[in-house]
Amino acid sequence: MAAAAEVDSDETGPWEAAAGQLCTWEPSWLATCKRMTINPWRSGILPHRLIELIGVALNAACTNLNPEGTRRHIRRALSAGATREEILFVLKCASVLSIHSCSLGAPILLEEAQTAGPQAEPNPAPGVATPVCDRMKAMGQWNTAWDPFYALDPAWTSVHS
Repeated sequence: MAAAAEVDSDETGPWEAAAGQLCTWEPSWLATCKRMTINPWRSGILPHRLIELIGVALNAACTNLNPEGTRRHIRRALSAGATREEILFVLKCASVLSIHSCSLGAPILLEEAQTAGPQAEPNPAPGVATPVCDRMKAMGQWNTAWDPFYALDPAWTSVHS
């Protein structure tokens, strides 16, 4: 157990919480893994603030959804000098990934609902204003893959800024 106590949290990058235990279980693997994974923190190529902001994005993205990792990287980003606005920007960027989940999931939902019997109403709120979607369509930025999601809930699709 003495080896575990010698693990320096500044040297473990994202492994800090598990490094002590990993060192007792498989010290040679931990040493190899540490060399590879702590490189961003040690190389000096990017400022720590930016590395932690990237960590926030990766952990908050809908493809990962790691609350503890998100919290850890937010704390470390703040400690490294990141501003509240920078963190909010990163969280907003990470949330945009969800549109791809919706583009995949909404057509499946409509298909399964049709198979199960109930018909999804093509436009459940025909009078609802969708200014963001309308602007995107007018500028030619609308992706037709979003149509099924729009059909399910046009108001939610058109987030007001």
